[in-house]
Amino acid sequence: HALKVSKTCGLDAAANCGILPVDTVFALDQSGSIGAANFAKLKAYVAARITRIPFSSATGPRVAILGFHTTVAVHCDMRSDKVSLLACIDQMPYPAGWTNTPEAIKQSGAELARAGCDGVARICLIELVTDGEPNLGPTNALNPTQLETLSLQHATTEKGKGTIINAVGVGTSTGLTSGFLGSVASTPAGSHSARIDDYDNLEIHAMKVSTTCGLNAQVDCDALPVDTVFVVDQSGSIGATNFVKLKEYVAARIKAMPFSSGSGPRAAVIGFHTTVEVYCQISSDSSSLLNCVNQMPYPEGWTNTPEAIQAAGAELARAGCDPLQRICVIEVITDGRPNLGPTNALNPDQLQAQSLEYGSSEKAKGYRINAVGVGGDKGLSPRFLEGLASAPTARHWARIDDYDNLELHAKKVSKTCGLDAVVDCGVLPVDIVFVVDQSGSIGAANFAKLKAYLLKRIALISFSSASGPRVAVLGFAFSVNLYCDMRFDKASLLTCIDQIPYTEGGTNTPEAIKQAGAELTRAGCDPAARICLIELITDGEPDLGATPSKDQLRTLSVQYATAEKAKGHLVNSVGVGNSAGLTLAFLEELASTPVASHSARIDNYDNLDNYAQKVSRSCGLDGGPAPTTLDCSGIG
Repeated sequence: HALKVSKTCGLDAAANCGILPVDTVFALDQSGSIGAANFAKLKAYVAARITRIPFSSATGPRVAILGFHTTVAVHCDMRSDKVSLLACIDQMPYPAGWTNTPEAIKQSGAELARAGCDGVARICLIELVTDGEPNLGPTNALNPTQLETLSLQHATTEKGKGTIINAVGVGTSTGLTSGFLGSVASTPAGSHSARIDDYDNLEIHAMKVSTTCGLNAQVDCDALPVDTVFVVDQSGSIGATNFVKLKEYVAARIKAMPFSSGSGPRAAVIGFHTTVEVYCQISSDSSSLLNCVNQMPYPEGWTNTPEAIQAAGAELARAGCDPLQRICVIEVITDGRPNLGPTNALNPDQLQAQSLEYGSSEKAKGYRINAVGVGGDKGLSPRFLEGLASAPTARHWARIDDYDNLELHAKKVSKTCGLDAVVDCGVLPVDIVFVVDQSGSIGAANFAKLKAYLLKRIALISFSSASGPRVAVLGFAFSVNLYCDMRFDKASLLTCIDQIPYTEGGTNTPEAIKQAGAELTRAGCDPAARICLIELITDGEPDLGATPSKDQLRTLSVQYATAEKAKGHLVNSVGVGNSAGLTLAFLEELASTPVASHSARIDNYDNLDNYAQKVSRSCGLDGGPAPTTLDCSGIG
């Protein structure tokens, strides 16, 4: 901020990107591991970034583009001519080869120096975009680890000159670690490094970072200029009770939006049944929006999806949502396929086709569509939701079978500033405390299976950084022990779990729940910013011998679980084995609502592996039982 406002002689608190004297060198990976199709997406990303830069003159923003594989080449020298830059990018070749990251960083710095960027009169920026660790092949004198060290040395040299480095990792290579990207990046690393797992998500990344004049690799939601129109189904098939839950979902989404000003996030709400109505026009006033949602009626009627999509686009246009300046999102929330009744000129199939046509029209304007299906209506097919959704469709449509799960969905998608309908587990800010029963009734052989379950869960978590998922592990018998405090280091967690002893003894469930909550608090898990989860895994009812009694311990366990849930913590309760004393009713009393999604009974320890895979698909948040049959609806 100091750099930016200093360019206005300190007279303004913000600087227009068009006059900001920033020189950016894009250092673009051209290595063989990317592939031609993904390299085209990398070029499209840089083109999108340049399209959004308001070039004015040589005293304003300028850009250069460098490509690297086995060797390094400057493809576009520093300039402020948008047309020339776009033509230059279009002509960039894809030579494949190895990954010469250290030389790319060094040559980027050289191009900044050649162009006269001194870090005093101008802001000097290198944006490194790469898909893997540095690697020059088996015959090179330096191995990947040594090349990584050299990359960090060159990055440190450039940062020492006052140059900002943004490090962006693309793809799913395990060799390219968040630790490496964070070390290459300027401080704070959380603002200057990013991991984009899917090349198709580069488009939205371009939109986000352009709002910071390209100076950051990450953007806080409160500064993101995103307009969201919630399009809420009011049809008769929903029912009054479920419609209340739909309104609560929209309210939860709005409460999670960090409204700051008219230049930040804004929201509108449209309802649709037989007709369509704009209930809340685009606004950044949280109180006004919440009051508006609370007063939304439930008129019932049919399902006029095509007209609702068209009206949402019209509201974005009316509010001045320009996709070059703001991110424009339509979120359709519906329980069934389009249907205007037997007397309408268009049947459901025709209305569905019209919905897709109108959706395509809005997407062609640069608007994004998230399609969320709610409830169990088989007529609402995944294929229809996917057809409505923006690309990549896997991130922009979701099916929520139970209305009670909308609350959790709201928490998850709010972590993406509402831009996605689903969330990559690797970036989801979730803290999990595993609470593992070590009592004598389990037996050594079964306790080994419990540990194997934990190891499987950890192996399936895509840890990224302290802002993503973190895990702690606590064990309990007569007493309670914290074996692994909250962390995001997979190797450390696996080692820690492997060393957990089997103590035998009683079953101090209430104290275990209480201590799990204490660990979440100690680790700074704020439910407003992160998802805080306790997963209790036990084989029997609470039992500490004669006193307190089992009934007293059960009551105390429920009291402590209720206290944690009141803090905003989620509780998943998993019963293992066939003890008659451990009832499903007790597990459900402990669990968060809806209890069907947060409690499970696993009769056979050998089924824990199956359960681990099922739960991991929801980022560990859905603790309901693994299905015994498969729902094949929607499979093409």
